[in-house]
Amino acid sequence: MLVTVFGGQQNGELQPYEGVGVFTPASVAAGAPVFCGAYLAGRATGGNSGCVRGTDGLFPGDNDPFTSNNNQPHTVRNRSIGATVRYEHEFDGATLTSLTSYQTFTRRQHEDSDGSPVNTIDVDYYNRIRQFNTELRLTSNGQGRWNYVLGLYYERDAYRNGDYLQIARGAAPGFYSPFTQTSDAIAAFFHNDVQLTDHLSLTAGVRYSWEKVGLKGGTFAGTGLGGNPLAPTTIVATLAQADTSRTDDDANFKLGIEWKPDVSGMFDKFMLYANVSTGFRSGSYNAEFTATQSALTSLAPEKITAYEAGFKSLLANRTMQLNAAVFHYDFRDGFINVDSATSPIPVTINAAAINTWGAELDWQWRPINDLSVGMVLGWLDSRIDSDITSGGASLKGARTVQSPRWTFTAQGSYMPAIGNGLKLILAADGNWRSSQFFETVNSPSSLEPGFWLVNARAGIGAEDDRWSLTAFARNLTDTQYRTYVNDLPGFGWVLNIYGQPRTYGLAANFKF
Repeated sequence: MLVTVFGGQQNGELQPYEGVGVFTPASVAAGAPVFCGAYLAGRATGGNSGCVRGTDGLFPGDNDPFTSNNNQPHTVRNRSIGATVRYEHEFDGATLTSLTSYQTFTRRQHEDSDGSPVNTIDVDYYNRIRQFNTELRLTSNGQGRWNYVLGLYYERDAYRNGDYLQIARGAAPGFYSPFTQTSDAIAAFFHNDVQLTDHLSLTAGVRYSWEKVGLKGGTFAGTGLGGNPLAPTTIVATLAQADTSRTDDDANFKLGIEWKPDVSGMFDKFMLYANVSTGFRSGSYNAEFTATQSALTSLAPEKITAYEAGFKSLLANRTMQLNAAVFHYDFRDGFINVDSATSPIPVTINAAAINTWGAELDWQWRPINDLSVGMVLGWLDSRIDSDITSGGASLKGARTVQSPRWTFTAQGSYMPAIGNGLKLILAADGNWRSSQFFETVNSPSSLEPGFWLVNARAGIGAEDDRWSLTAFARNLTDTQYRTYVNDLPGFGWVLNIYGQPRTYGLAANFKF
C-alpha cells in the first residue's frame, strides 16, 4: 500500500491586464463611440493615444506591457490539499489495483477587470471544489498473446461558486453568482491487446460512462460590498435561477492495429500503427454572470471521433528515434467560448462540428551517453465546420483558439562527468509557433503573430542525479508575446496579458 499526501498554497499578486482602448478620443468625448482604425486593423497598442477606452477615455500610456495603471492589484489566495491511497494485490497471472483519492481546492482571487485607474469593473472570485474518486482495475501480467485491463471508476465532485462582478465597487448593480454544481460519474472499461502473429497485433477497448450533473442557484443583481468572501450587501433582483439536473451517458471504443516487420539496413526497429477511438465529455451549464433566465443554458455532451496513423522507429544502432503521425479529430457539439449580449463574460456554447487535421514529426538522437539533441515539427488545421454565429457574424471556417498552424521545438543537452562524482550541465531549448487567434470570432485584435522563445541553463550536479545547482535564463531573446487576450469592444477595451520577459535565476534540486 502506498499513501501520498499533498497540498499547496499560493499567496501574492498576479500579473494585471493591459487595458488597450478601441475608440477614437473625439467619439468618446462626444458620447458616440466609434472604433479607431488601429483597433479595426488589429494594431492598437498601449501607447496608441488614438485609441482610448470607452469607460474613462484613457489608454495605458506606453507600449510597455509590464507597467500597469490599474488602481487595484490582482491578488490571489489559493489553497489545496489531498491524499491518494494505492493498493495492489498479485494473483496468478494478474494484478488487482485500487486507487482512491480525495482532494479539495479553494480559490480566492481579486482582479481589476477593466485594466484602468477607474473603479469600473472588478471581480472577486470564490470557488471551492471537493473531489472524491476511486478506481478498481484488474490487469493481466503481459506474459501471453492476449493481455487485458478490466476496471470500474467512480467520481463525486461538489463545486461551490460565489463570484461577484462589481460595477463601480458596488455603487451600481453588479452580477453575483452563488450556485452549487454536483457531478456523479460512473464508468466501466475493458481494454484488450491481442498479438495475432510475431509481427501483427490488435487493440480493442470499450468504455461506458454515465454522468449526472446538478445545478442549484444562479445569478443575482446586487449592490454594496461586504462579508468574507466579498458579496453584495443588497440583492436588487434575481436575473437567472435554477434547481435542475441532467444525465448523460455514452459508450466509447478504441480499435487499433500494429505491424512490426523484420527490418535491416538503416532501421533497427520499425512499427506501423493506426487506430480509431471515440470520446465523450458530459454536458454542463452556463450559470456564471447570466444576465437573463434564457442565458442560463444547458450544454449538450461533447463527443469526438479521433483517427491516427503513423510509424515509430529506431536507427543508428538504436541511438536515434524517428517518429511520425497524422491525425484527424471530428468533434460533434464541441465546446467553444463566445462573447454574448446576455453575459459580461464569454459563455460556452456547443459548436455543431469542429474538424481538426494535423501531423507531427519527432526526431531524437543520443550519439553518446552525455549528449542528446532533438526536434519536433507540428502542423495543425483546426476549424469550426458549422454555420453558427456570434455577435451576428458567422463562425463557419473560423480557426479554433490557440491553434497555431505550425509549431517547432528544438532542444539539446550535454552533461559529461567532470570527476569526483560530479557532472557538467549544459542545456538549451527553443520553440517557435506561427500566428494564432485568442478569440473564436478571429478578430484582428486577438491575432498573435508567430514568435520564438529560447531558454538555457548551465551548472553542475551529482552523477547519480541526487542534486543539481544551475543558473538559468528564460526568454533569452526578450520576445514580447501575449498569453491571454479578451477582445471586448462592447466594453471599450482589449485586455491583454503578456508572457514573462527575459529572466535570470538560480535553481537547486535535491532528491531524498
